[in-house]
Amino acid sequence: MITLQQLIYFREVAKRENISKTAEALFVSQTTLSILIKKLEDSLGMRLFSRDGKKIRLNEAGKVYLDYVEEALRTLQNGQDTLERLFGREENTVTFCMSNSVVWTDALRIFGSRYPSYKIRQQNYSLDQFLDIMNSSAVDFAIAGLGDYKLDHLDYTVLCDDPLYLCVSPQHPFAEQTTISLEQLSDLPLISLPQTAPFRAFCEDYFKRHHLISNTVLECDYTLRKDLILANYGSALTTKSAVAAGLLGGQNRYIRIDHEDAKRVLILVWDPRRYLSKAALDFKEFIIEYLQDFQSREI
Repeated sequence: MITLQQLIYFREVAKRENISKTAEALFVSQTTLSILIKKLEDSLGMRLFSRDGKKIRLNEAGKVYLDYVEEALRTLQNGQDTLERLFGREENTVTFCMSNSVVWTDALRIFGSRYPSYKIRQQNYSLDQFLDIMNSSAVDFAIAGLGDYKLDHLDYTVLCDDPLYLCVSPQHPFAEQTTISLEQLSDLPLISLPQTAPFRAFCEDYFKRHHLISNTVLECDYTLRKDLILANYGSALTTKSAVAAGLLGGQNRYIRIDHEDAKRVLILVWDPRRYLSKAALDFKEFIIEYLQDFQSREI
């Protein structure tokens, strides 16, 4: 009979492909771990790892089985989360993530004032963390860009179009323009976010799709960009939501990019297998309403 412990240990060994490191992480002996994996393989009637001396590698059968194990463990975790929410008084809690929480400060403030009894748990994610967070059912929702990730089993709804702008210093040659063409963006010295930022990946992809030269002359986080732009080190691509939140400062100039698809489509993402509390459902309704209203507002 296959046990839950065997499945958990198999998943951990499959991730590391190293018995000694996995045993150390699980606080068990290498012998115990090896025996449990061997019993699992015997129960299945086939090997899940290829062995070459002390080295092990997940074989094709192991890769197929890992997908089912991940799904089974995720389902069990969702069941536990559901019980905790239903009987552990978690109905008043909503958890969500986004790539930059500063942009959504006003939305969270309004939601909090509308539902003062709800608990809010928020976290940021980088480009390589998003799918792990969503697949682990660590949050109810994520706000992301359409096309940023391969969503597979995840559900989503479109929230709004977030138009693209170029942010420049008051001394920049383009500072007096109200709009800018795509051609003017090509090879323009840009101050970009780190490559782990989802918006950076979106911008790089946007330039490629329109055959523009991407010229990043400086790379830094959100907090440094506004001062570097103001000092005329370069300009930066940004969005209407970031402009509205004052992310790049009030002294810099914002120029609307004049193209029909100069926008980032924002979506709300969730795992349909995850139980959603009343607070989570209210948040979903609120954020859809909030961003539809935001889309119609002038900045």
